[in-house]
Amino acid sequence: MAITINNFEIINNGTQLAIDVETNLAYKISNILLWTMLDYKDYSLAINLASKILGVNNKEVLILNASEVGLTIFKDIMYMEVESTYVDIAGCQDCQSPAIGVTYNLTPYYYCLLSFLLQLEITNCVDCDKNKSNQMVITINMLIDNIVKALQIGYYTQASQMVTKLQKLCTLTPCTDCVPVTCSTCNGYIQS
Repeated sequence: MAITINNFEIINNGTQLAIDVETNLAYKISNILLWTMLDYKDYSLAINLASKILGVNNKEVLILNASEVGLTIFKDIMYMEVESTYVDIAGCQDCQSPAIGVTYNLTPYYYCLLSFLLQLEITNCVDCDKNKSNQMVITINMLIDNIVKALQIGYYTQASQMVTKLQKLCTLTPCTDCVPVTCSTCNGYIQS
């Protein structure tokens, strides 16, 4: 493979982003572009990280502070496109350049789900109207699960739209009992 993303992860409670990429020996990483979920693939809004590339060898390892790239925090879904100086060999199936990386932090939505779950009062009542609360729990849970699945199969626009829906649903009833938890590494990443 021409480019391998070893790590692309939101870390330190969203204040930093870890990037670890490499290309074939004797070649170098030539460019890294970064997008939030709201502006993915809009090249006029891409955060260009070319100035951060050292070009010493075939690997680049970066720890970015959100403030360095004009953001207050890395959250929800972040996208990355990585290019190298490697020239594709005709017919090579694994020589994709550029490589796309996706990282996500869905922790706030797990707290939202937990909040709605804690509000459910499960009793022996057969005729109780619990339908609205049950539907909200099911909807939020399905959205969270399907965001990850959509990202895994490359449905980036749809995943971003689902996060937007979660943002709206989770503002309906904010969690009052949830204790903020810091995360050193927040959720996962995918290379496609």
